[in-house]
Amino acid sequence: LILHPVALSYAALGSPVVLLLFAVLGMTKSLAAWGDAQHLRDLIGCSLYAAIALLTRYEAVFLVLAAALYIGVRCALSAKESGNGVGRYSRVEGTLITFLLPVVYFGGVWIGANWLIMGDPWHSLSAIFPGGATVSEAWTGAVIMLPLLVFPLCYALAYHELRLPGPWHGGAAVALLMGAAVAMPLAWPSLYANSSDGLLLWGPLASVTVTMLAGSLVLAAVIAARYLQQREVAAQERRPTVGTIFLAAASIAILILMRPMGAALPASATDVLRGYVAFAHSATADRQAAEMLADHYEPGRRVVVAGWPGFALALYSGYADKATVLAEAAVDEQVARSLQAGDMLVLLEGEEEWEAAMEWCALEPEWLAGRWIGFRVKRDSEGDE
Repeated sequence: LILHPVALSYAALGSPVVLLLFAVLGMTKSLAAWGDAQHLRDLIGCSLYAAIALLTRYEAVFLVLAAALYIGVRCALSAKESGNGVGRYSRVEGTLITFLLPVVYFGGVWIGANWLIMGDPWHSLSAIFPGGATVSEAWTGAVIMLPLLVFPLCYALAYHELRLPGPWHGGAAVALLMGAAVAMPLAWPSLYANSSDGLLLWGPLASVTVTMLAGSLVLAAVIAARYLQQREVAAQERRPTVGTIFLAAASIAILILMRPMGAALPASATDVLRGYVAFAHSATADRQAAEMLADHYEPGRRVVVAGWPGFALALYSGYADKATVLAEAAVDEQVARSLQAGDMLVLLEGEEEWEAAMEWCALEPEWLAGRWIGFRVKRDSEGDE
C-alpha cells in the first residue's frame, strides 16, 4: 500500500487524504473482522476509524451509513440464526449504538468547534451542499474508470463477495463500502464535482480512490486467507469463481482498450519516487515545457511563467531563482510593462492581452509543449518607426 503510486503521491503533497486512506484501511479491516467473528473490539475499532475518516473528509459519512446498514442487517441475521427472536431488535439497537456513539461524539465536537471558531455550527454544511458546482460530461465515466486505474481487480473482488447466494460475512461488508463509495458520486455528483477543471478528478474523487484502494487490498487478503485455510466449505456456501475470473479479465481488457485514450496512471511508482505526482494529468507536458524553457533560456534574461502550475515549470527547469511565476494566466499589466526585449514569457492563454499591455514590444512564439507556449519578447518594429 505504501508503494502504490496514488498513496505516494498524496503523501508527497502532504495531503490529508493520506489520513483518510489510513482511516478507511483500518475501517475496512475492522469491519471485515467483525463480520466474520463479531468481536466487540473490532466493532469499536471500526467506529473509531470511521470517526477519523469523517473528520478528514465529509464524504465519508456515506461510508459510515453503509457500515451501519451492514452491521444492523448482520446482527439481525445472526439473531435469527441463533433462534433468539425476543432479543433480536435489542441486539441490533445495542450494536448500532456502540458503533455510532464515537462517530456522533466526534461529530458533535466538530460542530462545536465550528460554532466557536466560525460562529456557525453548521458552517461545514456549505462543503456538503456546494450549490452551483458544475459537473463534466465525462463525470460518470471518470467515476467508474478511476477505481480500475487504482486497482484493476477492484470490481471483480467486490462482485466475488456480494454475489448471490450468501453468506455475506466480512468480505461482503468491505464490498458494500466500496459500492457505496462509487455509487454516491454517481447519485450526488454536485457533492464531489467541486473542481473547475473537469480533467483533474483525482482531487474531487479522492475519497472514492482511497476507499477502492484500501478496500481492494483488504478484500484480496480476506479472499486469499479463505482459500489458503483449505477448510471444508458447505455446499450452500460454495461459490464458483467463473464470474469473478470473467469480470477480472474484462476489467483488464477495458484498461488495455482505454489506454490509448489516456486511461492510465500518468506516472508509475518509479516516477513518483523521483518526484512526479501520479495523478497530475499535466505532469508529462509540464516536464516537456520545463525542458524547452531550460533549452531556450538565455543568461541574464528574465523569465515569466503565467498560469497554474507554473511553479512546476520553474522547478523542473532548474531556473526557479530566475523565474517570476504568476498563479493566474490573466495578464498582469505591471509585469507586462516591465518585460524587455529578449525576455521569455511562458503562457497557457491570453497572448493578445499580454501583447496589448506591453509598451513597444511584441511576442514571438518559440516553442510549444502541451498547453504551454513559450514566447520571446521582441522589439515592436512599428513602435521603432
